[in-house]
Amino acid sequence: MKNIAVFSYNFTVEYATSILKGIFTYFEGRKDVRIFYAQTKLPNIDVGFFEYQYWAAAEYLHTNAIDEVIVVSNSYFYYTSTEEFLKNIKPFLNKKLISVGLEINDENAYYTNTNCSDAYDEIVAHMKNVHGCKNFAFFSANPIGSVEAKERFEAYKRALKNNGLEYKEKNVFDGYFTSSSAQEELKRRIKSLDDVDFDVIICANDLMAVGCIDYFLAMGLAIPDQLKIVGFDNTSHAALCNPALTTIDPAIEQQGTDAAELAFKLLDNKIKEHNLITPLNIKYRHSCGCHSMTGVRNMDTYRNLLAYYDDISRIDFLFDFVRGTSSLEEIANSIEKVGYMFGFTSITACMYEEPFSVTRTEKFELPETVRFVFYLDLDKREKIIDQDGEVYNPHQKLIPSCLENKFSDGGQFILQPIFLGEFQYGYTICKLRRPTFAMNSVVLKILTSVLAQGYDYTQTIRYAKNLDSANHALTSHNIDLKIRSSTDELTGLLNRRGFLTNAQKVVSLASEIGQQGLVCFADLDGLKGINDNFGHEYGDIAIQLQSKVLKEAFRQTDIVGRLSGDEFGIVSIGMDVSYIETMRTKIEELDVQYSKDNKLPFELSISLGAVPFDSENTDLADLLKKADANLYEQKEIHHARMKKK
Repeated sequence: MKNIAVFSYNFTVEYATSILKGIFTYFEGRKDVRIFYAQTKLPNIDVGFFEYQYWAAAEYLHTNAIDEVIVVSNSYFYYTSTEEFLKNIKPFLNKKLISVGLEINDENAYYTNTNCSDAYDEIVAHMKNVHGCKNFAFFSANPIGSVEAKERFEAYKRALKNNGLEYKEKNVFDGYFTSSSAQEELKRRIKSLDDVDFDVIICANDLMAVGCIDYFLAMGLAIPDQLKIVGFDNTSHAALCNPALTTIDPAIEQQGTDAAELAFKLLDNKIKEHNLITPLNIKYRHSCGCHSMTGVRNMDTYRNLLAYYDDISRIDFLFDFVRGTSSLEEIANSIEKVGYMFGFTSITACMYEEPFSVTRTEKFELPETVRFVFYLDLDKREKIIDQDGEVYNPHQKLIPSCLENKFSDGGQFILQPIFLGEFQYGYTICKLRRPTFAMNSVVLKILTSVLAQGYDYTQTIRYAKNLDSANHALTSHNIDLKIRSSTDELTGLLNRRGFLTNAQKVVSLASEIGQQGLVCFADLDGLKGINDNFGHEYGDIAIQLQSKVLKEAFRQTDIVGRLSGDEFGIVSIGMDVSYIETMRTKIEELDVQYSKDNKLPFELSISLGAVPFDSENTDLADLLKKADANLYEQKEIHHARMKKK
């Protein structure tokens, strides 16, 4: 069985997903090869909060288990230079490497590409001879400095020369392959209709062309009657914009298929050529004055709307899944029950004994051991859950020996690192049902965040169970030091250190997946009076019973900790601030019941302050301060209510 890794910067850009779909189509149904797709981003990048963590996927696939690597090279160049990209990809040249879109000068490197010269010759000739255009403009992506941007610009200039037309440098506009950058450049350069001294503008990609259409239509220019516009890439934007965009079709999906075919032949050394050129063609539409695509556009819009609402439904369901699980076993069982929603046929999770920190400036070092945790076959409803499963070396293999028979028929998989904030926990291998890579990216971001949270919660449960069984033997040889350093001896709750660590991870999870929740600060009322009037023994009993009340009042998935003598902290994902009064009433009722059941000479009472958190407010220390301030406001209200009883 041969294994091929496929790297792409991300799964959410149409160019990359089209390439990946072409690769998927070629290998679909083959049982003699396994394909591992990886969204890798780049190491050390200053984009997003923790986007650099995705590079771990590349390191997992830089192992003895992988025979070849396909890299969607052009997906990286908006975010990095060619030189930096080559530096990052160089370690993978110890294997055969197939680059999509960039020629890499190495004996082990092969590439697929397109030659845009013929296509530009054709489109310039068409605009000149069919539509009578004489004055040409070009929207470049030269500031990016990528190979494809340079190739398209040079091909445009050659096409003008080949067709006897004048190249005018003043009619070159510079963008960044985005609609917004095109409009910003036009705002800077084109102030009125008098500044438009060209009758056609050819753009280096569709997004910039769409930006041009929007800008010039807003100026009152009639397209295509007064100005004709041409794009490049034939993305969905080209067919769906109004007017529909004439564009050069680089056969992106076919490039992926060609790269896959080249990789497959190289497995058996059946090919000697180091490059493969995919031919381009032109899609003539209304923006250059050719036929309208209204009917096709309407059908494409309808199909896209259906897919959009299907995706919204799946995401909505996923958030319910996030709120309804806690331990790794519960997560696995939940996925097994509703797996069809995820778009995978199987999910495997492998995790480290302990998560480890990877900061933006550090190099990811792949550990020597990883543990198999669970395997779910979502079609056959088969599951293996073993939190003390096989330990193996990920440098030597990606799949544990106990699952080799499950992967023996080949297939196509996404390998995704499991991380939460700056902590790496392991990785998942998910077998693809269909090539919906953009949606898979969202699903996996949520799923792996939940797995990370589940790992932390499972460890907390394990520590608590160890404490319960050990009790007074806490200091003996069988109790892990981490339990003692994370758990409060009197109550069995997380202590201040344990709470701050685990609760911050939960709040970070909310930031990652767009969830909200509450941070609560609670203060046991009258502890000094209890100690003075009834003795410190009763003070300890009050703290213990109040801890039990909080654990019973809040959900199993909430994080509860003792911060100091009479102070407690709680973090609750998905709880709305409007529910807090109901929670206060519930706690008050439990306090009365616990006091009565335990025949206390006093009645338990606690004040509770709460503040909401969201993706904009994730600093736990700051949230606790605000909750503490709210507590004192509520304490006055609470005391007034108690006096009325």
